[in-house]
Amino acid sequence: MHLLRASALAAAAHLAAAAAIPLAGSAYGVTASQLVLAVPLAHDASSSASLDTASDMPIGQDISEVAAEAAAIALSVIDAVAKQAATAVASGLDAAAGILDTVGVPPASPPLPQAARGSNMERPVRKAGNESNLLDVVTTTAELSTLAAAIEQRESLVTALTAKNADLTLLAPTNSAFERVRRPPPDDVVTSVLLYHVVSPATESASLRDGALLVTAYNPERLGGHPQRIRVTTAADRIRLNWHTRIEAPDIRASNGIIHTVDRILVPPPGAITIMAHFPLEFAGFLFALKHANLIDVVKTTSAITVFAPTNAAFKRLGFRRLKYLFSPIGASKLKELLLFHVSPSLLYSPDLLKAEIEVPTLVYKTLKIKPTHDDDEGVDEIEINGESHVVDADGIADNGVIHAIDTVLVPFKWDGLDAEIGALSDEQQRGTAEPGTIFEALLAN
Repeated sequence: MHLLRASALAAAAHLAAAAAIPLAGSAYGVTASQLVLAVPLAHDASSSASLDTASDMPIGQDISEVAAEAAAIALSVIDAVAKQAATAVASGLDAAAGILDTVGVPPASPPLPQAARGSNMERPVRKAGNESNLLDVVTTTAELSTLAAAIEQRESLVTALTAKNADLTLLAPTNSAFERVRRPPPDDVVTSVLLYHVVSPATESASLRDGALLVTAYNPERLGGHPQRIRVTTAADRIRLNWHTRIEAPDIRASNGIIHTVDRILVPPPGAITIMAHFPLEFAGFLFALKHANLIDVVKTTSAITVFAPTNAAFKRLGFRRLKYLFSPIGASKLKELLLFHVSPSLLYSPDLLKAEIEVPTLVYKTLKIKPTHDDDEGVDEIEINGESHVVDADGIADNGVIHAIDTVLVPFKWDGLDAEIGALSDEQQRGTAEPGTIFEALLAN
């Protein structure tokens, strides 16, 4: 049975943010390239110590350079260790860690807990009679003095945090969190990052559940003006945000909201392509297919998208002859059609997909039929697509949308007639155009 898990892609977003901070296109016209944070590159869900002792990593590269590096990471895995990667795909990616060590890429994250159902958060916090508003509490807390100074320089934030009926949650980085910043970023970048720490509504820590998506005050243009999200995970009685940032002191009450202090600055995620490039042993096949069909820029530049990304194992299951056909000159148009069938111009997070059966538009002429199901034996919710594919990793939060990993390639055409055509192709026609040494050459050689 295919389980819907709250996504390891959330960790991918945070890992990718360690290499890029793409805040371009916000209401403030931000182009972030200088914020330098310390982000761990590997983690173990069973060991909180591994999350807290990672060495600092400087970040200050231009976004275009970072995107190029991310692409190079994926291609280096695809090209340099293709046969190992194909073997790992065929055997359930058992060799993933060793392959990634070969090329110096952080290993893929373990799956996170089950995705949240229904609404993301519980009812708003009842006020406890504290007469001090959110800003008052911040300015009178010694460990939040750096945050206080940053907020007081921004009138919009001052207004939001002092409003009588604000009903907000402030995720407040401590002074120690700010000490990780090695080079002062531009003011507009700081503003956008601070907005990413303001969440609505006010929510107690007890109501922050595994897989919940918190709605922030950061509304980038790349999301079509929709608010960017933060993912919640809980383990070992600790609450983490975007996998790595930990809530230290929860439930500090104010008259108009609540404050949770956090040990790391939360950084809005990079684009969908960059996130997937950080998980080549999960998405190398999909990335290679997009590159082969000249569709990388489509996914990069389209705003507020939902990407249903087939895993490498999903591509493997297409089989020898069909893969050959799709990557041959004769099958080029069908490959492009197939890939665009996995991208929707509608922004849909897992709670949206779990509400009811819906039809979702794609970048081709057909829609996807998405149906939430419930496994009584496992006690989990699932998202089924076109009656054949399931979401296996949900809610990879991206700068320009969201990524859901799926276990079966979605096909907008019928294979029946094509299979006969494929069988009639000559060996030369079936050879295709996959470049030597790529993962698809290795897959097709099996």
